[in-house]
Amino acid sequence: MTHENTSPQVEDGHTRLANELLEAMCRAGFSARQWAVVMAVVRKTYGYGKKADDISLGQLSSMTGIAKPHVSRAVNDLIVAGVLRRSAGTFGNSLSLNKRYKQWALAGAAQAVTDSVTQGLPIREPQKETIQKKEKPLSGKPDSAPPCQRETDAAEAIIAHLNEVTGSSFKPVESNLRLVRGRLGEGYTVEEIRAVIDAKRAEWFGNPRWGKYLRPATLFNATNFAQYVGLLGNVVAPEDGRIDLGNGRYRLNGRIFGADGRPEVVL
Repeated sequence: MTHENTSPQVEDGHTRLANELLEAMCRAGFSARQWAVVMAVVRKTYGYGKKADDISLGQLSSMTGIAKPHVSRAVNDLIVAGVLRRSAGTFGNSLSLNKRYKQWALAGAAQAVTDSVTQGLPIREPQKETIQKKEKPLSGKPDSAPPCQRETDAAEAIIAHLNEVTGSSFKPVESNLRLVRGRLGEGYTVEEIRAVIDAKRAEWFGNPRWGKYLRPATLFNATNFAQYVGLLGNVVAPEDGRIDLGNGRYRLNGRIFGADGRPEVVL
């Protein structure tokens, strides 16, 4: 029971966290939402003396006060960046903090996804038996994930991006993920796939005739996608990494900016 006139005491419960890891978290450059999600995961794991725990989006939303769609995006970005790890748990997804902070890659969510696919960054948690046998705090070689697993994580992040910019709720089911993995397997980059989504969203969103085609089956169809990419022109400007979305709008480091150069707020 809590009282307004009392102050929290470590004797009533506390979370042990190595100072070196906490300092790395302070330097990481998390967004406000990412920071809240990371600390919630720390509370649910280290706070109970565990390395990983089954944590639902609903629990994270309740702990942080952040809406589920934003929690989902933050979790996906943190997983792709190698900060959090996800594995199959007893009742759902199990989350944990990757203590090897030198593996973190937070230079923009989109770039982190690309790095995870092309450079083999670790983005999923090994099975619990492997953790117990091999994990040593802040030491050891980076874990590696099979290419198909990394592509699945990238595909999930792409589906999450489609849902975010269109307000849809497509599930990361195999039928949708297979389409995205197919385009990745053909050599298209994550940034190109996101650019196609953004371009078609700008062109079709709100149009009664075309809006219904903002869906995985249409966007990521092999024939359709090749045409959509061809219409993008020079997608990435080499000097600053901007992605031209048309009408003066552009994407940079995972954020969309209007023709006035101000970031747009995606609800």
